[in-house]
Amino acid sequence: MQVLRSKLDDQRLNEAVYGANNSIKSRLDAEKFLLQDDTFWKFTDRFISWMVCLNILPSDSFKWGNHLLQLISKYESYVNSELFENPDAPLLALPGKAEAQIHTDLTRTVKFFSDLANSSQLPSDKQNYTLFRASRILTIMTLTEPSFQYIQGCERYVYICYLISLLFTTQNQLPDIFAEATAYYLAVKMIEMSGIAKLLSSSKFLEEHFKLLDAKFAQINSELMEHLTFANQSSINFALRWQILFFAEEHDYSGIVSIWDRIISHRQSVNQYIEALCLAHFNQLPDLQLKQVQHYRNWNVKQILEDAEKFINPEVNYGWGTAFMVCLTVGVLSLMRIMNH
Repeated sequence: MQVLRSKLDDQRLNEAVYGANNSIKSRLDAEKFLLQDDTFWKFTDRFISWMVCLNILPSDSFKWGNHLLQLISKYESYVNSELFENPDAPLLALPGKAEAQIHTDLTRTVKFFSDLANSSQLPSDKQNYTLFRASRILTIMTLTEPSFQYIQGCERYVYICYLISLLFTTQNQLPDIFAEATAYYLAVKMIEMSGIAKLLSSSKFLEEHFKLLDAKFAQINSELMEHLTFANQSSINFALRWQILFFAEEHDYSGIVSIWDRIISHRQSVNQYIEALCLAHFNQLPDLQLKQVQHYRNWNVKQILEDAEKFINPEVNYGWGTAFMVCLTVGVLSLMRIMNH
């Protein structure tokens, strides 16, 4: 698929950035947008807000249009230089093992994108070539980002970021290559923020991390945590997915963008906020078997966001004081270790 773009497309991009569909006129507007409720269908506002708050676009709004054009041109140059041998099969530019893994993951989870796209009311014809464009994004990311290491789950970030960009370009009658190019930059930032590579790099780190989380979950819902503990289960069996995917598999489009808006807003303390979101999700779980916990989707997103703000606030007391009961219930930390925290 050849990259083609016209001057009219460039003009329309400027109109999209500075026209009626966009009410974001400054970084302050962007930051405020991320904290608003019920903004699911403000596609242009969300796209601009994410791009600004993730520092992909500069704070000076007068530079947004030209900067976007420069970013798109840069991505197009990557495509033309890195994929010239196999333009219609971008993954072939990668080593065999990486090519096979990314192809398998993208193919397996493309329904994830389709379900999100349908819940966002994206026209079905705009879902064409999604697999190809996601393949190209991940290929370019692998070839041009020195710090990027593909891990299963990264494709979900690409799919979500592509959808955010595609909703923007569709609303403003822009070509899909603009969505692909900007999704590349969004995905780089979101994957970096997620820390997915670090979180999965050490089994010892994972074990210690989820022991601590188990103890906190026990304070939120001691009966459920005790039930899971007696079944020799840990929060790692469900909360690992929550954390590494930023809850992407737990919600439909409206839920994901509501949560990701707040995650981006809390980007300076993202690890603490993700933990707070884990606590808020766990707080809504009824007494279920592990398999039921893993498939539970009856979430109240508004309540989750409200609870997360309470859990991230160190001045809110929600029962961390009973150290002995934590130890007894979860069975993972010694009393001395808890007292030292």
